[in-house]
Amino acid sequence: MTKPKTPTVTKRIVALYDMHVPHQIDLKGVLAYIKERKPTDLIIGGDFLNLEFASRFNDPLFATIGLEKVGKLLNQEFEEGRKVLRDINAVLPADCKKYYIPGNHCAWLVEACLKYPSLAGGLDLGVSKFTFKTDLAKIKKEVLAGLIRKFLKTDEINMTVLPYEKELVIGKQTFIHGHTVGSPTAMAKAYPGTSLICGHHHTELVLTTHNSGDARRTNQYTFVPCLTQLSPGYLKNSSTRWLNGLFTSDV
Repeated sequence: MTKPKTPTVTKRIVALYDMHVPHQIDLKGVLAYIKERKPTDLIIGGDFLNLEFASRFNDPLFATIGLEKVGKLLNQEFEEGRKVLRDINAVLPADCKKYYIPGNHCAWLVEACLKYPSLAGGLDLGVSKFTFKTDLAKIKKEVLAGLIRKFLKTDEINMTVLPYEKELVIGKQTFIHGHTVGSPTAMAKAYPGTSLICGHHHTELVLTTHNSGDARRTNQYTFVPCLTQLSPGYLKNSSTRWLNGLFTSDV
């Protein structure tokens, strides 16, 4: 009887979603797990920062608070974010690849900096002349990555920041933030034939699809829990909807 081959693991992935710094959970257990896991790839999967002082939903309050104070509060959030990234980086192997996927909370940063240039020290969209080929949506996505690199100093820990809504593909797995899909079924329709991992929804859901019994063509659509201690109290009758957890896999 032929002994089955032991699968060769070339990637050990850990993905952390929805910390909403400075409202993250106590990360001691997460850091201890990462240190023991020794990942080859570490992913910050979006909404790492809460950015309530850049949110368009809070914009009417900014004039009352005062932009100077809003800027200080925003900088406190950036500093806490930099600290969390340094803590994570300290427990990673030296050769671990690190990725940052911007989430929808991150996108508020571009809107705030465009409306209130003082928050970003001026924001250059890099458009010297408008033509029919100008794609402002694409430009804003690229600008967001630059703002994250600037405020979180991701270059100092060799972390790659992806453009907004850009998929990260590692092996046969694709990672997104998740704000563009509302359910695993919607994920399967939007990304057919893909093993997709996302956050945003702060809970755990998995949909597995099969094709003629061929395991090589089996795909999973996975919602990953969050790492925030924010209360979901505004969700009616959903007090237990938000779960804490992370995603890990061998590829």
